[in-house]
Amino acid sequence: MKLILLAAVALLACASDATAAKLQNKALLGAWCIMAAEPNAQGPEIYYPLGLGEECGDGILRIKPDRYEEVESGCRYAEVKTWFDPAVPAATKTKPGVYVSQVTAECTGEGDQWHEQATFYFSKGMLYFSRKQTR
Repeated sequence: MKLILLAAVALLACASDATAAKLQNKALLGAWCIMAAEPNAQGPEIYYPLGLGEECGDGILRIKPDRYEEVESGCRYAEVKTWFDPAVPAATKTKPGVYVSQVTAECTGEGDQWHEQATFYFSKGMLYFSRKQTR
């Protein structure tokens, strides 16, 4: 009986670890197209929602509950934190405040591996995405 209980506890511990790194901020999920980005620009990258039948080539970003993917790379979340930031405007003529999510991710692409810390939020119909890469 003890063995069955220990196995059940171990299984639950593994299940909670597997669900710990899920993005719950549903406003961020989906496919996004990057707006014209300036090289070496300061501040977050800005994306608009990918429309039905629309293409955005190499500028696509797909955000899923457990990872985000670009054309030649993908990053799986190791840790996710979400909080409400009352200083960010949600939309014009509404009270300010949006949910911001920050992820620590393990990334792969083009035969390389790295870690990223990325921050996402949805404001005024756009996705704001910033990241720092580490080795």
